Amino acid sequence: MGPYRSLVLSAARSNRSSALTIAQVAFLVGLAQNPGRLDPAAHPDAAATRRQYILKSMALAGVISEVEEAKATAENAESTVLPKATFCP
Repeated sequence: MGPYRSLVLSAARSNRSSALTIAQVAFLVGLAQNPGRLDPAAHPDAAATRRQYILKSMALAGVISEVEEAKATAENAESTVLPKATFCP
C-alpha cells in the first residue's frame, strides 16, 4: 500500500464515529489493489469505479443490502477518508 498505508491507518483510527461507513470501507479496500492507479486525487474516475465495483460485489455476496449499496454509492467516501494534506515534492 506504500505511501497510503499511514493515511489508511490514520483514517481508520481517527474516524469520529469509531466505525467506517460502508462507502469508506469499499474505497479503502479498492485502493489497496493499486494505490497509484486508484489515487482519487490523480484518477478520481478510476477510484470511484473501483469503489462501485467493491460495493456491487458486497451486495451480490449478501454482505450488504441493495439499500445499503445505494446509500454508499451516493456517499463521497474519498473526501471523508483521506485527510486533506499538502505533499512536498
